[in-house]
Amino acid sequence: MKRVVRLICIIGCLLILFTCSVLAEDVSLGGVIIDGSKIISQQLDGKYSITYTELIDTELTSGQQLVLLVVRGVASEIERLAISAENIRYIDQAAATDTQVSFSNFIPSSVPNCTILLGGFTDGPKIIGYIEAAKVTVTGNVTISGKTKAFVKLIDTNQVEYSGESITPTDSQIVSFSVLLVPVGSYTLYVYKAGHTSYTKQNITVNEFGVNLSNIVLYGGDVALTGKGAINVYDLSALLGEFGKPTASSTNTLTDINENGDINVYDLSILLANYGKSNIIE
Repeated sequence: MKRVVRLICIIGCLLILFTCSVLAEDVSLGGVIIDGSKIISQQLDGKYSITYTELIDTELTSGQQLVLLVVRGVASEIERLAISAENIRYIDQAAATDTQVSFSNFIPSSVPNCTILLGGFTDGPKIIGYIEAAKVTVTGNVTISGKTKAFVKLIDTNQVEYSGESITPTDSQIVSFSVLLVPVGSYTLYVYKAGHTSYTKQNITVNEFGVNLSNIVLYGGDVALTGKGAINVYDLSALLGEFGKPTASSTNTLTDINENGDINVYDLSILLANYGKSNIIE
């Protein structure tokens, strides 16, 4: 009896391992669960190539003309694709051998998440592959005080973070930033700097062309060590408590808002101009 139970347990474990190995090949692309082995990678020269080999011996004949269609969007079934002139990213035709057909070095007009269809079969077109959207650069600018970095990050719906940073030039308060290699998708943007209010923007759509996020403002003056998130009487009190000191001897270096080495009237002026401002969430 024990041997039977042990055998059943072994068989059960093998089935679980087999199931996991099959599921591990599935991926989510554009919110659709697909066979990950069908995703084709971009070549070093930025082009794509794909070969289809017949699944049954009567599927292809030598010289048969087949059409390759790259369509924007991802679906596990053709009926779920919106096939239109607007969504077609590439179309080509080639002759098959008696077992396969190949399309080499093609470049879609743009590269969002795409489904690759092959037409010319008697039973209709087939989904033969997928293209994952090329990663893009997110750019923008932010207005801040001082000379040190304001940090920028994008977080997707799976809580994966993509970070960049902006560095203040010495001659301007408007700083450019970029976040590199961001996949197409939906994100929440966070921009923040010590001593400033922060900026959050939700549901930012990053498409295959990237996105520019301009006119972001972080307000200098959120300098109190407690009660963060707004510029108020606590911040004014903190700055006045350090007023007239060199930053190096201050117990709260955030009060040097313009970061010139002294806590003085210039810092007070920035705080008063921004008094009442708070973190922005859109």
